[in-house]
Amino acid sequence: MPDRYDYNLDLDQIVVERRNAIRNRNVGAVSSTVLKEGQRVSKIAIVYEILSKTGEHHHFSLKLETLSRTRAEGWEVQDERHFSLDDTQEIGRLITFLATATGGNLPDSDGRYVVLTGGTATAENVLRLLEGVQGPEHVEVLRTVLEQLNEGDIGIAEFEAALTTVRRGVLLELSAAARLVEYRRQLDRLKDLIEADAREADLQQTLEENPWMFGSEYSELLPRRTWVRDDIQDFMLRRTVDGYLELIEIKRASQDPLFRHDQSHDSWYPSQWLSMSLGQALRYIERIDRRRDAIIAEDNEDPVRVRARIFIGRDGDTNQKQGLHRLNGDLHRVEIYTYDQLVRTAERVLSVFAEEISTRDEPGNDEDLRF
Repeated sequence: MPDRYDYNLDLDQIVVERRNAIRNRNVGAVSSTVLKEGQRVSKIAIVYEILSKTGEHHHFSLKLETLSRTRAEGWEVQDERHFSLDDTQEIGRLITFLATATGGNLPDSDGRYVVLTGGTATAENVLRLLEGVQGPEHVEVLRTVLEQLNEGDIGIAEFEAALTTVRRGVLLELSAAARLVEYRRQLDRLKDLIEADAREADLQQTLEENPWMFGSEYSELLPRRTWVRDDIQDFMLRRTVDGYLELIEIKRASQDPLFRHDQSHDSWYPSQWLSMSLGQALRYIERIDRRRDAIIAEDNEDPVRVRARIFIGRDGDTNQKQGLHRLNGDLHRVEIYTYDQLVRTAERVLSVFAEEISTRDEPGNDEDLRF
């Protein structure tokens, strides 16, 4: 292609001449447009259709050129001021970026954003984004995919068809992200139950379905709830660190204070409902200790020196927190946790899970979170 053109030709003639000058079997249709026509400097955009060896369409190439006009030479291509995009995906990204940046579709706040082509979360373009987005944005895109599926914005059949084209890692990431979204939904449900001071049975059901909320300190929720006659425990969990059993008692999340103030001695003592819960847990421990040999023989489980953990009430003010800390320091085989502490534990599990999804090479390898 010539890099200089007659001064007397206008820019449209140069563009047409350029198209007719191409004699290359690897180039098909050529489209062009004048971006700017000035007295001395003009800019044009040219799209070349690149053909395969068999003459079929392969991809497009976009070239942006700057032409300078001089009296001596006419129009001259300024090589140092042009560049090409030789990939259809690159051109598509540029088109999407320009449409978004000039269309008023970007949020006002600072940040990094993912743009969906066409403005809609179709299965194909969202999955394509997953291949290129990294870091925290990757997790957010995964979450968006699952939320769109849940809300019906992306058809299940369409999504299943698109999945056949993505790499295995994306499938694993989607699986892990699905769990993350569901875990967050379940944690929100627990928070609602806590705020509503729900029945113990409702709290037990949510925690039984989501034992991960207790943290990685436990590795297994045992299905059996009756270990001694006439006593039904809320949960029995297996400790991760040593494999021994731990009894879990679920009480109400009432805002009633766990500790009362004795003004005459300026001291804080357990309230009646906390004392009753503590007495119940100690009774369970005592009865299980008595039946240890029978439990070993009948169930092949050793409840040796079984411990108990009670979930009850809320954090309260500084005096309430200090009272609970002192009481737990004095207790031997029982620990008392508030529901605020339980929520913080569950939130920490989710933050670790989300971090693993965004950083590990093979997402889905979350053995510490199994139940």
